[in-house]
Amino acid sequence: MRIGQPGVRLSAGVYCVWLGIQTFGVRLSSRRRRQGADRMLVVHVGRNMSVQPNQRGVPKSMLQAMLQARAPRFFPRIALPAAFAAFAAVSACAPVPEPSEQPVTERVVSPAVSAAPADPEASGVRYQANAAARGESAARGESAAFASALPSASTAIEAKMPTTTAFAVEAYKKLAAQPGNVAFSPFSIAASLAMTYGGAEGVTADEIRGVVWGRSPTSDVHAAYGPLLAAWATDQGPGMELRVANRLFGDKSSSFQPAFLALTKGAYRAELLPVDFRGASNRARQTINTWVAGETKNRIENLLGPGTVHAATRLVLVNALYFKGQWAHPFDATQTRTGAFTTARGAKVRVPMMQAQRSGFWHASPEVMVVEFPYAGGKLVMDILLPRDAKGLPALEASLTPDNLDKWTHQVGPGRLDIKLPRFRLAAAESTRLRPLLESLGIRKAFRPNEAEFGAMSRQERLWIDDVIHQTFVEVNEEGAEAAAATATTMRVYSAPKVETFHVDRPFMFVIRDKPSDQILFFGRVEDPSL
Repeated sequence: MRIGQPGVRLSAGVYCVWLGIQTFGVRLSSRRRRQGADRMLVVHVGRNMSVQPNQRGVPKSMLQAMLQARAPRFFPRIALPAAFAAFAAVSACAPVPEPSEQPVTERVVSPAVSAAPADPEASGVRYQANAAARGESAARGESAAFASALPSASTAIEAKMPTTTAFAVEAYKKLAAQPGNVAFSPFSIAASLAMTYGGAEGVTADEIRGVVWGRSPTSDVHAAYGPLLAAWATDQGPGMELRVANRLFGDKSSSFQPAFLALTKGAYRAELLPVDFRGASNRARQTINTWVAGETKNRIENLLGPGTVHAATRLVLVNALYFKGQWAHPFDATQTRTGAFTTARGAKVRVPMMQAQRSGFWHASPEVMVVEFPYAGGKLVMDILLPRDAKGLPALEASLTPDNLDKWTHQVGPGRLDIKLPRFRLAAAESTRLRPLLESLGIRKAFRPNEAEFGAMSRQERLWIDDVIHQTFVEVNEEGAEAAAATATTMRVYSAPKVETFHVDRPFMFVIRDKPSDQILFFGRVEDPSL
């Protein structure tokens, strides 16, 4: 039997794999400083390679057997590096497919993300040493920068992105306590706070993370944000525009920590623009408003009103979100008719009602009916949540929880629908100050001059959050929807077969979300579409 025969090559491959695992494992266990960096590299590369074993001629059963095989005592400490060594060795020993076989899928690196360093020791150890010198908060920034340097598949990153559903639900309940229409962007608020969180330390950081992302790991928040933006930018097609922009406006006489600036620029694409808050705060405010208006196509022109920034302001962290999408199945404008809508106060108003009879996705429960309206491309959808009873919106809001919202919006199924949906436009006359809301949810120390911990943002002066200011615009018509939101965090120095009827003729809630990442972009309710 010749060594070139497939059976012998496979046996030799198994031996090479086992020998490689033991040898590589001993080296790793003796180099504990390299262990963390190797794991960081292996998790990503191993994930990419694991989807291709059969394309490289490796039997699936062989891979499973190797992963389940009994290992030496040190195996639990080196499980991920060993798995990577196994995949690499098997790929090298396995037969190379003939040209007629399915080619190996090429890994694609996003233009905005550079490839991982070739030498783990030269890169990972340097990051760990620098992080130790600068402190724990700097380590968060370095870890995010290192993770963002790894090549990534957008689908995997989108699925990993921590959701803000719980934060969205709690914020909605606070905002909905007052009568009237409601619209806000959980994603925009979270993005502004995420950049702020990058400069927070200690209990201050814990409070921000707990309120916005729950128990999600620190690295997930920063590392997944940039790839998600890249995925949204590249996935857009005809009839879809989704723009997210971040920017830091810092006082020209202030200095900020290099690790913080590197994090916000690398993960959030937020450049620092120097302005003169001390000597010309009103001009600086106008500069910020002009930038927001440009990023939202003039849908939000006056985010920061007079007095929101002043001579004590040192930094404003801004997120601007703009979305315009055509329906995957537009309404026929010639079929729009004026119809009756019963407001939350019981009054009858006449509003334009869009109409259609078609197949769609819907869900019904004793308290609510939900219809999913997809936009072009199918990744973004608007969910309309209609209470069963004409006066049932308060009861529906009382039963609103993260689990219920997920259940209502994720359990839709196909059916034939008779739809009537009002056109509506929600445009706030002025911005909303979110400090009371955020404090009530649990972000407290960040707003207290003597207790805020933002040393990872600046060592020159003690900073604290003055306010978080938010404004949203949403318009829905026969062609689709247009929505925009902006959030600014200001830092200051211490000084079925049958046709189902879905007639939206009473107050309702709406959600605009990205399905792959499950991020809620816009959330609100309509009590009176005639306003």
